[in-house]
Amino acid sequence: MRAWLLRYFSAGILFLAAVSNVTGQPAAPTPGNASFRVFFRGESIGTTDVSLTRADDGWLIRGSGRLGTPLNLNIRRVEIRYDDMWKPRAVSIDLSSPDETVSVKSAFDAGTARTEILRNGQTTNGSSAVAPDTIVLPNLVFSAYEALAARLSMASPGTELRGYIVPQAEIAIRLESVTDETIQTTERTIAARRWHLTFMNPGAPLPADVWVDRGRLVRFDIPSQSITVAREDIASVGSRIVSVTRANDEQLFIPAAGFNLAATISKPASVAGRLPAIILVAGSGPVDRDELVAGIPVFGQLAESLANAGYLVVRYDKRGIGQSGGRLAAATITDLADDVLSVVQSLRKRKDVDSNRIAVFGHSEGASIGLIAASREKRIAALILAGAVATKGVDLILEQQQHMLEQSNLPQAERQKATALQKNILDAVVTGRGWDQVPPDVRRQVDTPWYRSLLIFEPLPFFRKVRQPILVVHGELDRQVPIHHADELAQLARARSKAGAADYVKLPALNHIFVPATTGEVSEYAGLKDRTVSPQLATVVIDWLQKNLPAVPARR
Repeated sequence: MRAWLLRYFSAGILFLAAVSNVTGQPAAPTPGNASFRVFFRGESIGTTDVSLTRADDGWLIRGSGRLGTPLNLNIRRVEIRYDDMWKPRAVSIDLSSPDETVSVKSAFDAGTARTEILRNGQTTNGSSAVAPDTIVLPNLVFSAYEALAARLSMASPGTELRGYIVPQAEIAIRLESVTDETIQTTERTIAARRWHLTFMNPGAPLPADVWVDRGRLVRFDIPSQSITVAREDIASVGSRIVSVTRANDEQLFIPAAGFNLAATISKPASVAGRLPAIILVAGSGPVDRDELVAGIPVFGQLAESLANAGYLVVRYDKRGIGQSGGRLAAATITDLADDVLSVVQSLRKRKDVDSNRIAVFGHSEGASIGLIAASREKRIAALILAGAVATKGVDLILEQQQHMLEQSNLPQAERQKATALQKNILDAVVTGRGWDQVPPDVRRQVDTPWYRSLLIFEPLPFFRKVRQPILVVHGELDRQVPIHHADELAQLARARSKAGAADYVKLPALNHIFVPATTGEVSEYAGLKDRTVSPQLATVVIDWLQKNLPAVPARR
């Protein structure tokens, strides 16, 4: 995991505060209680409770919670006091982990925070200059984010905030953009605002998303760390965020391996008869049907273009995510390929689908999943590999780590140490041996069926079994899966004997999610000015499909 959430100072817990310089009066949220569930890689690992009270002289936030593996933190008590203008007055927090007990008390006065930290019976004191209107956000104490939600109700995109890390560090916090989103629950529809933020950590910038409903916190996401904090009413399987919708979209549940996959079908507005279909398969992590990345609904936008071109398009919540059943943490990528085959079977039974013209579009890890599915199901008529990996998963992880280390300010000795540890971790996951060389908390994160299946996956054996036409499409600025992977995949596709067409298209100036970018780095995602998947992607895919699975263009 990256620094912001799991870094410690002096063997203790790191705390973060954000500074607001937004003008205007902060919004008055509705006082009351709320409960949240905390998820890691789609699995519930804990809860947190919060009470927001309005007093004559300001606001009081109280909270508690417990986080299981891999965070392992007991938040026994939280109390944060603000004045009427949401300027902090005092904070008192009691925490414990398997290794230590920590109490933190801070008082704020005239731009100074005076802090006392009691750790395992040892007391340290310090003071730091802070902005008078600091928002106190102790690390992993998610109840404190109610104050951030209240401030964001009066914020504007483009603001750069400052963050104070008790007791020594200060970072910039960029408020990148805001979008309106609808969240559907089993009981009601919530009109929320989603804020895209970037915490500018010394090691690497950390994008995050905050959903706000009438001044109260609804959800907090750190996509790069697969951590989600969701209010109880939106945390159930029956809830989903609606990012993109068409007038004639069809919502359905597709039977899978003992559970249902929740899906959306988008169709042309005015074309009847049996249509060619395309299944969109999302990348790694707890991804929903719209493949929402840094607030950009990659699949939601792509489905719109494909449907307008005359195709029936299916996108679905991954198992255990959104409204789909099942458990993501227990699934291998082969299991996820089974889900694709379940969608294929469902489409073949529909009267509006030509069962001989079903294609699969896989993005990132979804391309690997699609490749497995196509190798097992010959009735998949065409395969599109977008941002796909050409090497073994182990090699990709090491490549990505080296790229991150090259961007960091770590000394060479620290880089070598990190690389050695990473190799020990990967070897232990693959072989099941050498776990004594891996920290226990790291093992709890990586010793999963999914991660092992990712590490041992290699495309070459599956290419040998796939006879369908293949399109490889890749953004030239992709830094998550560098462009050389696409070069190698194109060679594998063209080297097949007695197989369909193999085409390769590089898209200039596009990143891993096919959005115009400057650097292509993940840290740039939240700050991207263009929040739209490039039309180049849809054009390339549609032109290729028209050659291999022709459709009647829809009339608009």
